[in-house]
Amino acid sequence: MDEATRERLIESLDQFMGLGVSDTLTMDLWIDGDEHAKQFRMRAEPNAKQAGTGGGPLDLTITFLDINQPVSIKTPPAEDTTALMDGAQGS
Repeated sequence: MDEATRERLIESLDQFMGLGVSDTLTMDLWIDGDEHAKQFRMRAEPNAKQAGTGGGPLDLTITFLDINQPVSIKTPPAEDTTALMDGAQGS
């Protein structure tokens, strides 16, 4: 692994840990007969410091409906977006 990739992975992990979840992260990936990802689920419980603060567990599921199909994406206005860490810290 090159240094730039390693640094990006460490930054991503730091951001994840900043969400206040436990050290245990459960991930499930469903693959179809053509070896395409069909669904991905990631789960974690609040860490001990977050327990009792009103924060709940992390439970994220992504379902992939179409593979190799064209899409149109319109960027939302900046006032309708927030940085992941800003939302996690209640800003």
